[in-house]
Amino acid sequence: HGPLVVLTFSKGCVVANQLLTELALLPTGGNDTESAGARLLGALAEVHYLDAGLQCRGAHLTDPAVAAALGKRSAPPRVALHGTPRQWRDQSRPWLAEGKARSA
Repeated sequence: HGPLVVLTFSKGCVVANQLLTELALLPTGGNDTESAGARLLGALAEVHYLDAGLQCRGAHLTDPAVAAALGKRSAPPRVALHGTPRQWRDQSRPWLAEGKARSA
């Protein structure tokens, strides 16, 4: 099997956040490296957030502990945010730009 690339769109970005959070908190090393979650994380090469324009907070992965845990993995997944200028500058949803900035 090759590397896994995950594309998330709109509300699916919240699902990706939860998936990355759960995977990031898996133990490293030992017998747990054979778990399904560990194999999934090991195969995960990229996660792309496409137009995560929710009407509430939670569109982007902003938890520093999760980002740090993913970064400590031997092959951390690349996380990319994709949106439109209108989305990033939407004054009625300032949390989108804030989340993007905190994710970077």
